[in-house]
Amino acid sequence: MTKRNTKEWQEIIQQHIASVLSVMDFCEKHNINKKHFSDRRRYWLKQQHKTVSPFIKVNKPHSNGTVMSLQMDNAKLSLPVHTEPDWLAHHSKRYQHENVCRPFKYLSAY
Repeated sequence: MTKRNTKEWQEIIQQHIASVLSVMDFCEKHNINKKHFSDRRRYWLKQQHKTVSPFIKVNKPHSNGTVMSLQMDNAKLSLPVHTEPDWLAHHSKRYQHENVCRPFKYLSAY
């Protein structure tokens, strides 16, 4: 059996991925131990998943004291500008549904 380094294994695994052969046929064709190939392939795929993440890091903005105000008749609601839109929409719809809230006269940020 030939001893291979990490770069050689990476090339072999990429060759297998590009081929239309099953693991068994590929290993037989290239005289590679199937168990060893499968172990190296699993390790290589695991390493690929570590380096490529489907998630993006998002930083939540810090409040600098800026607020937005919503006014209805004599009522005024002041919220931080980073208030989640979903939260505001949910509560606005709820109050409108209960006939407690009429459309806002204006929206201002200061």
